Amino acid sequence: MIATTLTTSQRSVARATHTVFAVCVALLCALYVECFLQAVAAARSGADRTAVWFVDFSRPSSLWRIAIIWMAFAAALCLLTSDHAPIRAFRRSLHRWRWPMGGLMIAILTAAGISGFSVAEWSSLAGGEPFQGVLWGVPRGIRSDEWVVFTPFAFSQSHTGYDPVSSVIRAWPTDVTMLYAQPAWALATLFRLFLWGFMLLGSAHGLAFFWSARLIVLLLVSYEFGRLITRDDRWLAAGYAMMVGFAPIVQWWFAVNGIAELFIFGQALVVLFDRYLAATGAACVSSSTGARWRWVLAAGLAYCAGGYALILYPAWQIPMCYVFAACGAAVLIGRLRGFDRHGLRARFRVRDFAPMIVAAVALIGVLAFVFLRAWDTVSAVMHTAYPGARSETGGGLLNTLFNYVASPFSALDDAIPMPNASEQSTFYGLFPLGIVLGVLGLRRRRDPWIIALLAVDALLLAFGLVGFPSWLAKITMFSSLTVDRIKLATTFIDLLLLTRLASRHPERSAQADSPCRPDERSPQAGSPRHPERSAQRVVEGSLTVLPMTQYEMTKDPSTPLRFAQDDKKRSPRHPERSPKGAAEGSLIPRTMTLREMTKGPSTPLRCAQDDRGSRPVAQDDGGDRRSAQDAAKGFILAALFAGAALSCNIALSGQRRDGTQLALMAGFALLTAFAFIVAIVWPKRLGSRMIALAAVLMMLSGLCVNPVQQGARALTDNPAANLVASSLRSAGENTADVRLVTDNPFLGQAMIANGIPTITSVNPVPALERWATVDPDGKYRDVYNRYAYVQIDVENDGRGAWFELHDGQPDYVVAHLAPADLKAIGATHVLTTRDLVPLSGADVQFAPIGSSDGLTLYRVE
Repeated sequence: MIATTLTTSQRSVARATHTVFAVCVALLCALYVECFLQAVAAARSGADRTAVWFVDFSRPSSLWRIAIIWMAFAAALCLLTSDHAPIRAFRRSLHRWRWPMGGLMIAILTAAGISGFSVAEWSSLAGGEPFQGVLWGVPRGIRSDEWVVFTPFAFSQSHTGYDPVSSVIRAWPTDVTMLYAQPAWALATLFRLFLWGFMLLGSAHGLAFFWSARLIVLLLVSYEFGRLITRDDRWLAAGYAMMVGFAPIVQWWFAVNGIAELFIFGQALVVLFDRYLAATGAACVSSSTGARWRWVLAAGLAYCAGGYALILYPAWQIPMCYVFAACGAAVLIGRLRGFDRHGLRARFRVRDFAPMIVAAVALIGVLAFVFLRAWDTVSAVMHTAYPGARSETGGGLLNTLFNYVASPFSALDDAIPMPNASEQSTFYGLFPLGIVLGVLGLRRRRDPWIIALLAVDALLLAFGLVGFPSWLAKITMFSSLTVDRIKLATTFIDLLLLTRLASRHPERSAQADSPCRPDERSPQAGSPRHPERSAQRVVEGSLTVLPMTQYEMTKDPSTPLRFAQDDKKRSPRHPERSPKGAAEGSLIPRTMTLREMTKGPSTPLRCAQDDRGSRPVAQDDGGDRRSAQDAAKGFILAALFAGAALSCNIALSGQRRDGTQLALMAGFALLTAFAFIVAIVWPKRLGSRMIALAAVLMMLSGLCVNPVQQGARALTDNPAANLVASSLRSAGENTADVRLVTDNPFLGQAMIANGIPTITSVNPVPALERWATVDPDGKYRDVYNRYAYVQIDVENDGRGAWFELHDGQPDYVVAHLAPADLKAIGATHVLTTRDLVPLSGADVQFAPIGSSDGLTLYRVE
């Protein structure tokens, strides 16, 4: 049964709604998969991928494929969400063994070398077979921060013995524990669990562990956080986990800037804080088990806080810190209320927080040591022209508020649904639905979660839409942000609001997650041996015989019930004692549930048959009609919202949409909005399952963003790197003594991945001393004093050394140097497609020592 408190006719409507919804989700999944398969085929053939938006439905092969995929998805979704006993047992097993099964999946994927990195893109730059190692999907060339920067940096560390200071990157001593945090035998790496695979398993398997472990742990931690925010609604928590882990913005940025760690450590902090408070109440004060558990939780809190602090990307850390702080405040208020409501005193003694204080002091000491050790690097970055000189005052967020409509379709083409998909992607937060429903919900109940999230959302939106004075931006630390990064936090809040509003259970007891054993709790807290002592069990549905009036039954469930008086007096002040009141709600002792107590006065109630053990059921002859009407109203509201959101997206983005785009985008928005509206307005288990079904759409689109890649041979075994390595061996030269220059900074990254020190690799920190040798007056210091790709053009035009930004890009520097300047900066070799022999002179000679596929390696003599 979908909800045991529904009548038979209402259950029929619920089942029909659920089935139709699952079939519609399956249809959209089939259409999406067909479009993606055509996009992959177009990419592999070199055709125009925009053709995927014009699927030729007249082709029998496409129709058959869509039909088969549709039926497969429909059968799977209906089966997994059914209530058959074997399926329920299967779902319970998934929940119970979720962490061991997650560990097993990580081990399998790591052993197989499976990751989601776009390393196959190196074939187009360094030569080799296209799509090398790609098992599914398309390598994303637009994600250059991942496959051009992070991956070569990580692979280069294997050639230095994972030294904290690398001499390979930029061919200059470079601290790798700060920017683009890399695997290294350093204290900072203790807080970067997912980098351990590189040092223990090698580059290829370390890359697979880095990807798979972060994804699976993110899903599991999001599920635990979802259980907290939804009051342990597992369907809703599973849907939330999928909508976070496979969100477009998470998948497009998955490998860089610590976005996975941001949500893993941030959500884990909130969950652990909730567990800590649960172990600090009056019910556990005298428990030695609770005391020991607090030390374990304090250590976990410190570790997660250290991991969050060492992400080192303030543009995301600062706004998300506000969000997680709001969640922590809501947890604290909720725990305090829980203790008070169930008759337990919230005795927070200093000794109860001693583990947290000790852990915090130890963490501060460790972080101070880490930052002081790398202070030269931190200081250098803070004083760069880019990104250190950033100072924002906000404004300009309006155009991105409805980007979620097109975000799931960026996997089909990273330029057509919205230009620069990685920069424009968001969570699928259905703005402003969560904000509107959250504000309206405060009239009925002041939920601390809703209040805290709305407050932070208002602050972030004010900065993003209107802007702050510079002094206020500095106080809030928003001056270190960029407006386009604010949407990560605002759209995440939208998702949190909807998830919280959709949760259906009453507030949990503060003891629900207490680590104390039942026999160690106070008598007031209750135990499995004495369920009559548990206030939670009484509130949530213990069958209690109470003489009461229908007037009392219609009160808010949180309002204490007053026993009816047997006095026969009648008074206008006591309408429940009048003949009319007696007729509507006779004072008959009977067994009933809390749901019946909240039924309207016009709903006849049927007494439970205690001798047969049946559940009390409300008799409502018009229930099926009203249920169908509720579903229809929810669908109409969702359709109106989807149409408005799609219209706003078109108006604000300026992108033209054809029929196929409009149909798919409207379908995604309609079904997702309908699921949340049903869960919020029609609070049955049906709504939670529908949200989980709608989340399958997000999971499918997220899985299509990054390729399924096996190995990394395109980077470690490519013609360009092999040319340099073989030429150096033939010449009897030691790779460690090389200082290579390329006329292509991307090619320079391929060199450092294979252990060849390269000046023209990405410079995460500017080598000011090196450039000062050719720019002694510092005329061009503002140009090269930045994080940048570095390209060197060797010229003999008599102008001397000069620098410029490539096409105005703030992270791409072109250095124009004379042949003699190469020796001044310490270059020993040049890899280029040009003929440098004519540039040889009395001071500098270019001697070719190897060539292949249009590339020539010269020794600078």
